[in-house]
Amino acid sequence: MARDAKDQERLDVIRLRNLEIEQEKAAHEHAMEKFFANIQVKMGVQRDFGRVVQSTASSSAEGNQDLIPAREAAGRAHRQHGYTDDDILRDPRFRIHQALVCLLYTSPSPRDS
Repeated sequence: MARDAKDQERLDVIRLRNLEIEQEKAAHEHAMEKFFANIQVKMGVQRDFGRVVQSTASSSAEGNQDLIPAREAAGRAHRQHGYTDDDILRDPRFRIHQALVCLLYTSPSPRDS
């Protein structure tokens, strides 16, 4: 019986917290609407969704024929120069070097000096 009461109390706390969160969201949304309405009055600017989503001057400009196509530019951007990590880790000389370095730092001689 006591467990049911504790469970019910926890549920009530959760419901109360969810209600508080909903009220905070509503208050925030109301404050934002009031803020933007105030801006419309002060600046004389109307909301214009079409203007917001229209393309910019640069995005709607005619493409220059001298520019590199996007796919080619993307391929050039990811071109690998030099060695990859896999190449280095597969090289036996690097692996021997790493083993010697580990041996050097774990052997007693460096600790004595």
